[in-house]
Amino acid sequence: MKILQASSEFHPYSKSGGLADMVGSLSKALAKAGHRVGVVTPLYKGIKEKYNPSKMDYFLEVPVGEKLVKGEVYILEPLPNFTIYFIDLPAYFYRSSLYLENGRDFPDNAERFIFLSKAVVHLARFLPWKPEVVHVHDWQVGLVPALVLHHRVTQGWIDAPSTCLTIHNLAYQGSFPRSEYALTNLPWEFYHIDGIEFYGGMNCLKAAISYADVITTVSPRYAREITTELFGCGLDAALRKRQDDLVGILNGVDYEEWNTDHNPYLKHSYNVENLEGKLTTKLDLQKEFGLPINPEIPLFGNISRLADQKGIDIQLGALEEMFSSDMQFVLLGSGAANYERGYTKLAKRYPNKAGV
Repeated sequence: MKILQASSEFHPYSKSGGLADMVGSLSKALAKAGHRVGVVTPLYKGIKEKYNPSKMDYFLEVPVGEKLVKGEVYILEPLPNFTIYFIDLPAYFYRSSLYLENGRDFPDNAERFIFLSKAVVHLARFLPWKPEVVHVHDWQVGLVPALVLHHRVTQGWIDAPSTCLTIHNLAYQGSFPRSEYALTNLPWEFYHIDGIEFYGGMNCLKAAISYADVITTVSPRYAREITTELFGCGLDAALRKRQDDLVGILNGVDYEEWNTDHNPYLKHSYNVENLEGKLTTKLDLQKEFGLPINPEIPLFGNISRLADQKGIDIQLGALEEMFSSDMQFVLLGSGAANYERGYTKLAKRYPNKAGV
């Protein structure tokens, strides 16, 4: 099969969370299984200097509203049958972070990722190896299925690929004011309650839910949860309409990277037959966080964005009770200021039990 994936982040080149890990691992696994794989992702600041991709003899020129936006494409080929297409447009992508600055979204995020979606469709249509499936991930490329359908209907794209959406986190939807819809250059036939319209604005994730041929999520349970009012984040009705096309597939793990035997980030190797290195690593972690070094004390860890969706408020409350027992806890994370303060205060109150 010939598969073109599209993602706003892609490990190891860019990352803000698990989306980048999943797309990176899946792409590699598909290529190793014998499929032809391409990945379209932005060329963010620093990628060119660190990874030295090759400039492709290919020029992007797509309309974004009333503007004609021009970009370039760079490529890397990390494996046979596996090509990464970096979309280069410094005005959109050479920034201090991927999506926000000082805790606020970039004001032109709609324009940035509408352009990225159009670049994906352009490559899907004109790459010589003719992708059969375009697999889009989350809201940043959520307009791709609608754009593919529009090109198929109005421009005679007879061999247009099928489209697949994977929802990694339903809470992030790419909602923008109605005025930004003009940037898509799509006709108003797509802007309605069963399409891109959402409470008077436009919603990029809803666009993908409405127009993708198939929808997947990161687990069977999550596929069930997001069709309920409690966990549907306002899109449960749209997802229930597509329930026959919605499949939950549990995320996998890339054991070439996530291993304990040959891991450059672990000073002490260990495996299921020899756990000695694991104990030494635990003692190192206790030392690094300034906790009492004791092999007998249970040590719990959490690596997370500090957001409501992660149950952080529940964990903070639970730790207050758990610290009555002989245990330790370490946290690596950042996010909402009130949660950062909560963990910092906890560590100050329990300096022998918590490290943050």
